Amino acid sequence: MNVFQSIYASNPGLTIDASRNLTLNNLGTLPILFRNKNQLAQPAFPTTPIYPNEGLITNSANAFNPDLKIGYVQSWSFGIQREINRDTAIEVRYVANRGVKLWQQYNLNETNFLENGFLNEFKLAQANLAANIAGGRGNSFKYSGPNTGTVPLPIMLAFFSGVAAANAGDPARYTSTQFGNATFVNALAVNGPSMGTFSGNFTSNATFRGNGLVAGLPANFFLLNPGKLGGAWSIENNGRTWYDSLQVELRRRLSRGLLVQGNYVFSRAFHKCFCQQFGSCRTTLDLA
Repeated sequence: MNVFQSIYASNPGLTIDASRNLTLNNLGTLPILFRNKNQLAQPAFPTTPIYPNEGLITNSANAFNPDLKIGYVQSWSFGIQREINRDTAIEVRYVANRGVKLWQQYNLNETNFLENGFLNEFKLAQANLAANIAGGRGNSFKYSGPNTGTVPLPIMLAFFSGVAAANAGDPARYTSTQFGNATFVNALAVNGPSMGTFSGNFTSNATFRGNGLVAGLPANFFLLNPGKLGGAWSIENNGRTWYDSLQVELRRRLSRGLLVQGNYVFSRAFHKCFCQQFGSCRTTLDLA
């Protein structure tokens, strides 16, 4: 029940915040005095839902797979025990388990870099930056024209200036100061590139999003659900775990004043992706 509440309650419109604080600007006249009971009551809030409730672009959408099942764990072990002498024995065991159909939360809004061609253009922008610096044209990754060692960048030009791909070959169109903006230039660093930072500025900025639409790019160019930047999350039965171990134990019962017990465990554990129980897995497009 806690999982259900935590997931569905994150959707916009399912809960109403009736608290008072400075952020919500509903504290009334300051200072707050305990003798004024009207300042301590809950604030007014709408009791009738308004549909459709689209929420904010920063919200998230959260759901469960309708065919969700309860996951389970399979465990097994076997061992061999041998007597070394009448007081000492050694035991070797193999212990393993497998988690099957475990619950895992996936973000369907994983940023797409591959199918839309952005990865390739990101590399071209890096090359443009190097060519412009070498040519004395400053820290800019814009297309500077023929015979400059630079190439057109239609995707970036679309988000920066709203120019369609058909005109991306015209160097006169690359007038946006964003081509020299430190945030984007730093994200192109050869030793520490960050496509996530670069593309994240496109998806989180309303002006850039609008430019992309004007240039003819689809709203979901980077994200499947661009209207929910907080993520589009789904609980699925895709979680898997693997655990294997070799355990060795040496035991000597108390004899002649000597008691010995020691053990050694060599084990390995794997998970389908890095996350905690009911946690989020952000690599749905990259799972083998």
